[in-house]
Amino acid sequence: DFDITLNEKANEKDITDKTILKTAYYSFVRPMHIGAALTGNSFDEKFFINFGKALGLAFQTQDDLLDIKYDESQTHKSSFNDIAARQQTVFVYHVFHKGSKSQKKLLSEVFGKKLTDSQKKKLRKVFEGSGAITYGEKIMKENFKKSKGEQANDRSNRSMANSD
Repeated sequence: DFDITLNEKANEKDITDKTILKTAYYSFVRPMHIGAALTGNSFDEKFFINFGKALGLAFQTQDDLLDIKYDESQTHKSSFNDIAARQQTVFVYHVFHKGSKSQKKLLSEVFGKKLTDSQKKKLRKVFEGSGAITYGEKIMKENFKKSKGEQANDRSNRSMANSD
């Protein structure tokens, strides 16, 4: 298991690597491999890896965003679970590395704890005010765009192969 929850000095590469291993491969790359293998047809492993990694990173970033940006009435699931579980996300990383002293202090005080509604409200402002939300949304959009590019490349490669 790739656990960085207790690593206070986790860097963005560690977070990305964890996401690739725990989300991208588990939820996207490997299921595509299995599905393709079951068809008995040949497949482009590089496409599955590149497409699945980009889609997995975008998906996980979006899931992490939903956890901190919206309350239970909007998502129909509890919020700030990642904070309570000490999960190192790109949003947490951004606050700890780019936030103000007071923003870092507030996050440190509640990191690993179940939050009250008042703390959730304050922490939402920290994530927004520090630029973490904007930063995470940028990462998410870049990876969704990358996955679409991989898909377009794959279609182009397939049509060229079929015309031969």
